[in-house]
Amino acid sequence: MKTYIIVEKDVETGKSMRTVIDKFDDLRFIGTANDQSEALHLILRTCPDIVFLGLDDVIDNLSDFLLDITKHSENDPVFIALSASKELAFEAYQYGFFDYLLKPLVELDLERCVLKYKKALKDLR
Repeated sequence: MKTYIIVEKDVETGKSMRTVIDKFDDLRFIGTANDQSEALHLILRTCPDIVFLGLDDVIDNLSDFLLDITKHSENDPVFIALSASKELAFEAYQYGFFDYLLKPLVELDLERCVLKYKKALKDLR
């Protein structure tokens, strides 16, 4: 079973994401954070497989945040960016994010993202 966390300031977005993602039996929610410090603690403590990472007003310095995780985490999670801004998609792409979801989230887009992740895992085997 793969685990995921949601790092997002907007509580309603996080709740609606959980409603959609929890329909997949092989994914388990393990926590949420709404700022960079909380997110870092949660990731290092729980070693999630997937991090849905809000880029709007959540992460102060993305490169430092990702470097800290790379240096200290036992697991390299897959990052999926969340933002209301298309401009941040390029930054997420530069840092090797698995996918990018534009807010407000559309349920079908989130389902496609999860299915894309599952297919990528299957293709690695």
